[in-house]
Amino acid sequence: MPAPWKKLILFDIDGTLLYASSDYGGRAMVRALENVFRGKTFSRERVRLGGRCDPAILRDVAGQGGISEDQLSQSMDQILSKYQEFMKEETKRWAGEVVQCDGVGSLLDNLRGSYDLGLLTGNFPSIAMIKLDAIGISKDLFPIGAFGTDSDNRNDLPKIAINNAQNHYGRKYEKEQILLVGDTIEDIDCAHFSGIDCLAVGTGCTSAKDLAEHTVRPTWVVEDLTDNEKIEQIFRGNL
Repeated sequence: MPAPWKKLILFDIDGTLLYASSDYGGRAMVRALENVFRGKTFSRERVRLGGRCDPAILRDVAGQGGISEDQLSQSMDQILSKYQEFMKEETKRWAGEVVQCDGVGSLLDNLRGSYDLGLLTGNFPSIAMIKLDAIGISKDLFPIGAFGTDSDNRNDLPKIAINNAQNHYGRKYEKEQILLVGDTIEDIDCAHFSGIDCLAVGTGCTSAKDLAEHTVRPTWVVEDLTDNEKIEQIFRGNL
């Protein structure tokens, strides 16, 4: 017997749930690469970041530092181990600058139990959990997700997240029962590609105005998640 109907809400992390005024994650990634490939220097300055998947970003950063894809692949387990270690250090070092986006805590409290929740993020799964822990969000709120390790192409992630949610929650979701919350044009694009609704939030690097004017228009746009009542009305389909 299928489980009773509930709506599925998929959340991005960086710029949506988490705000950082420092590039703590970039430092952790660079430190990991430089620890594994001794004598090499790496930088994320010339690499496009927003909305992309961590494995693709890592590949670009390593490539600009002279590391081939074969070298990267052979060293991936060691790199990821160091990336996790340094991410924990950086989130502690910059604790005052790595925080929940405004309104997130109360919104998640209100959603708990009323909606099926999941993550849709370009992060490595282990890095995603470290980030949630750093800002005091229980990973138990998000028992399923799709991550950068599932595909380099963000457009693939909604389908993966939906399949994982159906298996975990025991429900079949129609597209109108699914909503993605994100802060980049890539979030808007992947929602549109998958035929699901998107709530774009201007708490990342792209303003709400620019998100609203993107070629592919999001279903809704808000400045932030502080107006919990309005956000929940959107989730219920009342706006």
